[in-house]
Amino acid sequence: MNVPFFFINNEISIVSPEFLPVHNYRSFVEDMLGEEYDSPLNAAVAATMLGGAEFIRQMTETHIDGKQQDRDLTALRTLSNHPAMDTIIQAVENVLGANESSAKKASIHLCHIYSGAKLKEIGERFGIGQSAVTQASRRFAQLLNGNGILKKQVEQIKQSTEMSKV
Repeated sequence: MNVPFFFINNEISIVSPEFLPVHNYRSFVEDMLGEEYDSPLNAAVAATMLGGAEFIRQMTETHIDGKQQDRDLTALRTLSNHPAMDTIIQAVENVLGANESSAKKASIHLCHIYSGAKLKEIGERFGIGQSAVTQASRRFAQLLNGNGILKKQVEQIKQSTEMSKV
């Protein structure tokens, strides 16, 4: 059985190949009393999940992927699968061309909305400040509303990098 933990008689027992032989939680704690050890919470992913890579992947696919970003759920950004900024920039260049001024604006906007990167990271990548990232993204979104051709090109970029699923 590949389960990260389960309850037996109000005690948590860990069942995972990494933790064999199976220890119940009380014995684990008693064995560690007075001993130096690394806190298992140091291995927590996005400060919300603790488990092996396969468990994290399963939980992310089942409960996180496809959810809309939410300011109140900060771990959602960390756990969601996002395309890398370089992937987005390359897709923009493939569709809009590397030298067009709209390519840089589109790259900033799409990285801001879909990459999951922080404003600081995006700003550093494009040589602008954090507030400039937000402003450029907002202006490009307004430009999209009035330009059907550009909107179709951005949709093509989003589909090529599966951003439409993020």
